[in-house]
Amino acid sequence: PSKSPSSITFEVPSEMPSSITFGDLPSIIPSKSPSNPPSNSSSIEPSKSPSNSYPCQQTESNLELELRTSQKSSWQPRWVIAFSNETTYQTGPDSELSPNTQYTFNYCIPHDRYFININSGAGGSSCANPTEETEWKVTLDGLARHKKLFCKDDNHGFTAPSTCRGATNFAIKIRTSQQPSNRLRWDVFFGSDLKKLFYGPDDTVLLPNTEYNFEYCLFPNSYKVEIDAEAKSCTDTNEETEWFVF
Repeated sequence: PSKSPSSITFEVPSEMPSSITFGDLPSIIPSKSPSNPPSNSSSIEPSKSPSNSYPCQQTESNLELELRTSQKSSWQPRWVIAFSNETTYQTGPDSELSPNTQYTFNYCIPHDRYFININSGAGGSSCANPTEETEWKVTLDGLARHKKLFCKDDNHGFTAPSTCRGATNFAIKIRTSQQPSNRLRWDVFFGSDLKKLFYGPDDTVLLPNTEYNFEYCLFPNSYKVEIDAEAKSCTDTNEETEWFVF
């Protein structure tokens, strides 16, 4: 063979790999090896869109419980997160909490209807002043839903996700009567012929003198709500039931 390079070009590619390197020029042929791993350093510019601080799957919602414990060291709060049929989903906390301390607990919960009951651990004791009370706040998918300072226990009902896709969020907020024997029921009708759509509170047991929030997703239509406390008569305002639809 000739020792000098030929000046004739060939359109047929060589079957032998070239030993010539091309520095920093990019290759036309995609590489089969992975690129360099991403940097661990954070971006200089922060994101302008809100993000979920606790990552959950698309079929889940982020439930955040903020808790400030009582100054009573012997009072240990406990809470139960249950489905609307009273089946327990999660309980907490997993360890003992310090008095007069702020805590945040996060959960990823499947989309469903829920009810949370929290107990301060006071038992039969009462609170002598506000510092002995327990404060908690419920946040769902970044939206504050409930906040209250209480002595013994509190409850909150909600639906996850917090937004209705293609529908309107409809809520019934209720403060029950002080009479434990009073039963509460509501019916929701729709359309011009008022067909019954659903009723409440399903299987949820409502405690006396307690605030509840029930949420539903309704598609555009005309609706009517009827509520019945099933009470014979009220001797004072404490025996009355308060409700608000929004």
